[in-house]
Amino acid sequence: MIYKMNKAVATLLIMLMISLMGNAAYRALTKFYMLQGNSDTPLTISEYQMFLRGEFLKEWMRFTASPQLSDEESPLETFHIVIAQEFLDLLNKDLPSSGKENYVDAFMKVSSSDKMSKIKLRYRGKIASHWMYKQKSLRIKMVDGGSHNMDRIFNLVNPAHEYFFTDQVAYKIARDHGLISPDYYPVRVFMNGEFMGIYMYLSQVKESLLRKHKLMPGSIYYGEGGPKREDGVSSLWYDPDNWDKSSSRNAEQEANREDINLFISELNKDDSLEFYNFFNEFCDKQAFYTFIALDTLFGSYHHDWAHNHKIYFDPYKGKFSPIAWDLRFWTPAQNKDVVEHLMLERIKLNPLFEYERDMVFTQLARTYPPDKINELVDAFSKQVRRDLASDKNKDRAYYLQEQKKWISGPYNMAEQQKSIDIRKKDYALRYSTLIRHINYSTVTYRTEDIGKYTKVTFFVLGNSPAVLESRDKPFIMDTNFNGYIDDTDLKATRTALYAGRKFVGQSPESTELSHTRHLVHATIKYTIFFENNDSEEFDISKYVFVNPLTSGPITPTLADEDTVADSDSIHPWTLPQKLPISHTESRFEGEVSVNSTMSFKSDTVVIIEPGTTFHLARNASLMFKGKVLANGTAEKPIQFIADNPSEPWGIVAVQGKGTTGSVFRYCEFEDGSTAVADLIHYTAPFNIHNMDEFEVSNCKIGTNHVGDDGMHVAYSTGKILNSQFIATRSDGLDIDISNVELRNNIFYKTGNDGLDVMTSKIQSSNNIFIDTGDKGMSVGEWSEVSIEDSLFVRTEIGLAVKDKSVVRANNLIFIDSRLEDILLFNKNKRYDEGGSLEIDNLYLLGNLTISQDSLSSFTVVNKNENVLPVWEDNSWLKVFENTSDDSLLKQVKETYEQ
Repeated sequence: MIYKMNKAVATLLIMLMISLMGNAAYRALTKFYMLQGNSDTPLTISEYQMFLRGEFLKEWMRFTASPQLSDEESPLETFHIVIAQEFLDLLNKDLPSSGKENYVDAFMKVSSSDKMSKIKLRYRGKIASHWMYKQKSLRIKMVDGGSHNMDRIFNLVNPAHEYFFTDQVAYKIARDHGLISPDYYPVRVFMNGEFMGIYMYLSQVKESLLRKHKLMPGSIYYGEGGPKREDGVSSLWYDPDNWDKSSSRNAEQEANREDINLFISELNKDDSLEFYNFFNEFCDKQAFYTFIALDTLFGSYHHDWAHNHKIYFDPYKGKFSPIAWDLRFWTPAQNKDVVEHLMLERIKLNPLFEYERDMVFTQLARTYPPDKINELVDAFSKQVRRDLASDKNKDRAYYLQEQKKWISGPYNMAEQQKSIDIRKKDYALRYSTLIRHINYSTVTYRTEDIGKYTKVTFFVLGNSPAVLESRDKPFIMDTNFNGYIDDTDLKATRTALYAGRKFVGQSPESTELSHTRHLVHATIKYTIFFENNDSEEFDISKYVFVNPLTSGPITPTLADEDTVADSDSIHPWTLPQKLPISHTESRFEGEVSVNSTMSFKSDTVVIIEPGTTFHLARNASLMFKGKVLANGTAEKPIQFIADNPSEPWGIVAVQGKGTTGSVFRYCEFEDGSTAVADLIHYTAPFNIHNMDEFEVSNCKIGTNHVGDDGMHVAYSTGKILNSQFIATRSDGLDIDISNVELRNNIFYKTGNDGLDVMTSKIQSSNNIFIDTGDKGMSVGEWSEVSIEDSLFVRTEIGLAVKDKSVVRANNLIFIDSRLEDILLFNKNKRYDEGGSLEIDNLYLLGNLTISQDSLSSFTVVNKNENVLPVWEDNSWLKVFENTSDDSLLKQVKETYEQ
């Protein structure tokens, strides 16, 4: 006991205790006033007591923390940051504003690298947990063109809650199911040698994120906030000016907002049929359904009317996609959708879209039952547990409902485990709730005998549709709603009867985050005529009714007399009916004048006969969304030429999956240019986008105007064979994010590169590059390419390999390159690697220059200088057997024979 101690020792101990308590009280008071200064409402004594308890807990955590792991012992990537004290003082001068006003200089080393990099650093985050305590969330900007994990800007986030593994689970599922998702994983951070704790690495949603997902750079918009409307709801979804643009296809497109203007405009139109067409044409439905399904699965409420929305527009697919962001806050909420927003409303008001998104959700739920989610949570928890136990600075955010304020406080490992167990329980409860939702489908009916037929009126209510199937005679659907049978009605043996939705008012407490309305289940009415069987009465039990989400049976019951349709949804029978696949044909032959742009839908197969010549007027284009069979011959090529050579025409575009299997044989393109259609910028006279199994063979792509490329391929698979790219304005052939076989092609006097490859898989053989303005073949931005038996003659640079691309080659010949035969380098600093080239049998004649930077690798077996290989069968010249250009053939033969 203290009274038995030596007085001096006791006095020292008491003073130490008073000092510790006073220090904790002072720190708590500092946090109290710091947060009060950042708030519109005053804090209370009880809140100060919370801060005081937090300071005592922090002291206890310092004494009880586990030993710190070394970089080698920890399974986590470790960031070592060095920053001058004066810059730390500047950041901490007047929090939170001072921490985010300016970037300061610092240095960073990552455990996976020996390199010390210059960086810019500032704090990030709005709520107190990001900036109040010692462990502050950071935004890192690489300088001098550097990047980490392909990110030039990224975040090291102090987790806002102790169950941060749940966010990691949701992001993993998003990525596994094809959504654009930022990197999100735990790391350790040291600052000036001091362990700051466990952070989450979070990539910034900018162009680098698209490149990591192997997508074309395009528009990215952030939907965050917007002025309140008169009804108190955020105007975010009503005004495109509220959406900030953070990325674009190129510098010229930075100020262009046509895409977001269209997106918001279409969402706000009252015409449901018009939205149906827009959503099918311009939106990646699978991506939107999956993104919404994740919120549904976890009961999340973070994507609402006011914030946390990020949208990408793909410039070559011409489609909008959601970017998975802020996938957090699991709840056991009873509603299927905890919050709504305009896009979700429009989907829910179309019964077909609502069913399609439920199909995606149902499959997701079957893939991730509670035991699977528990496994993922436990795996992520185990990964960080030892490091987290040594983290003396761990804290969490929590919301004071009465004061409407976020504050922050520490937590221990026992509290963390308890919170994880709660999340698991919440998910299990949520899961059982959702199973009840998808099982909810009711069908009631009334009958009326009208002679040969029984007229049945069905009323469908619930979450899920009912599929009606007749195993005997077809029935007749009253698709024009006139109450009797006529020629416009549709016969079928199977149809889906969808339930509807209607608006109801919400509580008076609606805020900018939630609208003054929400959607509930509502009844849709269907009238169907069933042919009577002789004198028997109509028997509903002879027909099968099934819930297509669960495959469970539905038993129709007689409707009450007062049952009526009361839905705000568009009636499914007013939508275009999905009939058995059929195609119309459009055939061209002879001389065809194209005075203005001609477009062909996906259900139209276009057949172009040998010898057909399209005379295209100025800026006139041909747009194909269905299969094209352009089969010319050597004697009768198909030509796309200018009606007036001084007035270039537009483009030939073969766009979308409906064009799969298209063929262009013996076709010639001359004097084309560029065009914009459906927000897609077509950069070449001949464009193949977002299709599979195409074939281009024995074609000639000639002079073009205005645009970058002679031919452009994006998001496609196919073959380009025996073709010529001659005197194009810039690149002869540009291939982006595709898988293409190139064989027996000639690239001659192209204004820039002969062949430009980005983020693609290419199999290239027996191709020849002559007199190109820049590179014969440029391989960049994470491509995988094999090259065999190819000849490069008088190119500026023969072969360039850059930016994380890998090329494997055999039998390459370079003759008289003007600058270099081979160049390996890192050009785009988002890619933290250069190019890699492995080659067998390399032949150099004239210029013998090969260059590489420190980030690239080059391996050669059997290098030959000023010696050419000898082929007894002249196999190199076989590539020219299909060319009609005698002067070109003669020139290459003479070059080779010399």
